[in-house]
Amino acid sequence: MKPILILLFLILGFWSVITTFRAIYLILTNEFNGSKSTWILISMIGVIGPILWITKGKKLIVKTNSIKNGQKIAEKNFQVENKTE
Repeated sequence: MKPILILLFLILGFWSVITTFRAIYLILTNEFNGSKSTWILISMIGVIGPILWITKGKKLIVKTNSIKNGQKIAEKNFQVENKTE
């Protein structure tokens, strides 16, 4: 029983650290509705911070249309190539 409990705590700890680093990276590299510094501090609070980030903080990231813009550019290039042939 003890090894399983220790293993679960290790997994929970690593998950918490990985989620915290990912949250900080996403906050710093994307547009964000809300206070970036507040959410960075919240995500750094033990195990509770990453849980709060997943349930509430992820919704504050502004999603850009970079994929759609890239598709539009590719479509325009394709149309230009077809017209020249």
